[in-house]
Amino acid sequence: PAVEIGQRRNPHRALVERSLQRLESRAQIRGARSVARAGFRTVQLSDEFDLGSLDFCRTLRRYGLHVVNSAHGIGKYLPVHAYQEFRVLTDRQREYYLATGHCRYSRRLLNGRAPRVSRGGTTVVVVDAMTVNLVFLSGQTTLGIGESLLVVNETAAFRRLGAEFGSAIGVRLLYRPHPNNHNPAPPSAFELLAILEPVNGRPNTVFVSYNSTCQIDPAFQGRKILIRGQFMCPETWFDTSEEMMDLDQLVAELPRLGREARDGPA
Repeated sequence: PAVEIGQRRNPHRALVERSLQRLESRAQIRGARSVARAGFRTVQLSDEFDLGSLDFCRTLRRYGLHVVNSAHGIGKYLPVHAYQEFRVLTDRQREYYLATGHCRYSRRLLNGRAPRVSRGGTTVVVVDAMTVNLVFLSGQTTLGIGESLLVVNETAAFRRLGAEFGSAIGVRLLYRPHPNNHNPAPPSAFELLAILEPVNGRPNTVFVSYNSTCQIDPAFQGRKILIRGQFMCPETWFDTSEEMMDLDQLVAELPRLGREARDGPA
């Protein structure tokens, strides 16, 4: 747990943490040396979320290996790295990270194929061309580590959207769980969307999320909106070129889209 301001830190706990840090650092260095001894010249990773990556890659560079890292997602982690090449997903990441040595940054695209979700292989959603398909891309996983704030915001959004559109004509609520959510259960008034094909690429499909990497994933084709919430600011992760709304704005936008789907553009 975090130490409150003015609270004395437990010296035994601090000693244990330093010991664990040293063990992790030594293990990463030894791992890098074994890779170098194996004769490899280039190492490709997706490890910026791993704190041990700094020691691992710094050691690889000392042994003359070329290290290429492709951003794991749109998150920001330890701001210092030792990659010679860093393939980022957003300009925000390029601005955030600091290299210990020379590094060439480049933008990369995500793959063009979306995974199925757990326990969803037999679920088929039948769409209506005169209905808005609102696909909520949840970021919650089975382990739920570090997701307390996300849970608060997503729960509030599920309740609000369900209350506003659960029985409304013209808007259909679909729930797309995170691939690492192994027991997905759609919220009240939502349907589970296991595969994208029924809604993907349709003019009346809208994907919404708080911080899903799907926002910049070409596999998800349709209008995409990032939601601003309580201490959840999409500008932290995404470039300002992405469309962003708060929940009130989204609720106001959906009836208009429903009328367009039914009657055509005004």
